[in-house]
Amino acid sequence: MRKTVCLLAALCCAGVVFADMVMPDVAKKENLKSWSIKEQKTKCRYVDGKIIAELLQNAQGAKTNATTAQVWCNRKSEFKSGTTYRLECKALANVDCSFVFGVIQSGSPYQSLGTKSFSLKKDVPQTVSLSFTPKTDVNGSYRVPQIGFGTMPVGGKLEISDCKLIEIGK
Repeated sequence: MRKTVCLLAALCCAGVVFADMVMPDVAKKENLKSWSIKEQKTKCRYVDGKIIAELLQNAQGAKTNATTAQVWCNRKSEFKSGTTYRLECKALANVDCSFVFGVIQSGSPYQSLGTKSFSLKKDVPQTVSLSFTPKTDVNGSYRVPQIGFGTMPVGGKLEISDCKLIEIGK
């Protein structure tokens, strides 16, 4: 009986430990890309494990939205149909701002697996997360994470760090 209880306890602990499959270091320097409309000037870089996105200039009267300035990390990804995943990162900004956070295919048709908007208060770190469940198997290059910061005030700087992609399961 004692062996059975010990075995059950060990299996329960193993289930807790292996319930979520974590893929750390999702964002890497060599995979960093950025884009913005010509009316916006941005500076995006990867420093000390952080994605740093700055909005330097908006042209007078420019029509901007969250996706008119973007930064992302391309990642070869395979997502299974019906499996739930969670992307989570830490975010910090030097201004009050909003941004869009998501997982999007790198290239046409730019299929989105999920996006979510977040608001940050100046100098207040926040953990941001997005859960998504693909309806079909997905395999290819994806922007993990994709960050849209086109509505950030000029002079604003957004830092994204500690990105993890977690496979939650079915």
